[in-house]
Amino acid sequence: MPLASTKAYSAILTTLSALRQRLLRVRQQLQQPIDEQQGFAEKSHQKQLAKNCQASLKAITADLASAEKQIDTLIQSDDRLKKLFAWITSVPDAIATEVLVATNEFKAINDPKKLACHAGVAPFEYRSGA
Repeated sequence: MPLASTKAYSAILTTLSALRQRLLRVRQQLQQPIDEQQGFAEKSHQKQLAKNCQASLKAITADLASAEKQIDTLIQSDDRLKKLFAWITSVPDAIATEVLVATNEFKAINDPKKLACHAGVAPFEYRSGA
């Protein structure tokens, strides 16, 4: 991937993250009925349903792996993103990616208290007005 400005990296990361989320939703939409019908549907119907979705699920899984690899390559190729990602890698990669996107790489939300409020984990009640 050619070097790009930080703004371009941010846009690419946002796009890849959105793609990843869409692929996860589509995969779940295909897989869930297969999983739910196990034990209820006749074995032959269950096998046919799984077979009908097999190629799509395989392709979606491959696309998901490709998107995740591109996200990782992007993060590792930019010193700032790599540093920020290192700070938050005690959580799963997908969550770390979402935090980078939601905070605009900690530019929009750079105060720990504001991040805690945004995430809904602040140890105090938020009240507006009064």
